[in-house]
Amino acid sequence: MNGIGEMDGREVFDAEGFFSKLFDDREEGKSLLGLFLEATPEDIGRLRAELERGDLEGAARTAHSIKGAAGNACASLMSGRAKELQLAAKDGDAVRARVLFAELESALEQARQAIIAEMER
Repeated sequence: MNGIGEMDGREVFDAEGFFSKLFDDREEGKSLLGLFLEATPEDIGRLRAELERGDLEGAARTAHSIKGAAGNACASLMSGRAKELQLAAKDGDAVRARVLFAELESALEQARQAIIAEMER
């Protein structure tokens, strides 16, 4: 993926897919999305600290957790970046993991904006 203009908005956050998993219960969905937005920055902070201290094993575990949470939230771009980071960390590639961390932060910000916009509907 290059720029946001070139990517399908559903890749950032697939609202239709997310709410359909919940039988279109928007209130429940909004509650779950709120929890996702609340917890994810803590996970990102933990991942940053692990990468800074060279704890690639811990970074792989945290990236795996982020990958699952983002997947559940139908934020596939973010989930994909977390998966790539997880694999880089498992391979011991700290340089690639740090590059992917920046991409993961960007994907989170894009997802956050799309989720907030959807929650305000």
